[in-house]
Amino acid sequence: MKLFAALLIVASGLYIGITKAAEQKHRVKTQRGVCAMIELISAEICQRCTPMDELLRQLAIRCPKEVKPFADEMIASLPSLGEHSFSELWSNAVESRLSMLPECSKSILCELGANLGRYGTELQRSAAGRALSRLGDELNKAELSMRSEAKMYVALGGGLSFIAAVLLI
Repeated sequence: MKLFAALLIVASGLYIGITKAAEQKHRVKTQRGVCAMIELISAEICQRCTPMDELLRQLAIRCPKEVKPFADEMIASLPSLGEHSFSELWSNAVESRLSMLPECSKSILCELGANLGRYGTELQRSAAGRALSRLGDELNKAELSMRSEAKMYVALGGGLSFIAAVLLI
């Protein structure tokens, strides 16, 4: 019975470590998706001068699956555009649908939302470019930390649970 409990503890610790590593990978995938979304926004605004409602519909169709819930929420919130500003709707969608992103990335996205649809295409393009550059830096940092931290989480989960199992026996 003790052996079974020990195996269960080790399996639980490994599961926790693997789950934490998977969260890290999902966060990085979402950050990549956000960068791709901003590239789409920049291209649509600069090349086609796409209105915001059509731009959001295009995002819902063409953006990576990790950020599709964000685009869907923005489309769903468009009817309340008169009651709330676009930047408020954008910020709310960032907070609710991209909550797994680091605070720095969320603030960059909120700054971008404050500029979209308000100024000329050149200013919107430059705001998107700045956001993309800063988010690209954040993505690089996240990728580097993911590689090392993912292994650490699995090793810690397995190692600590193994120690606990040995103490149990």
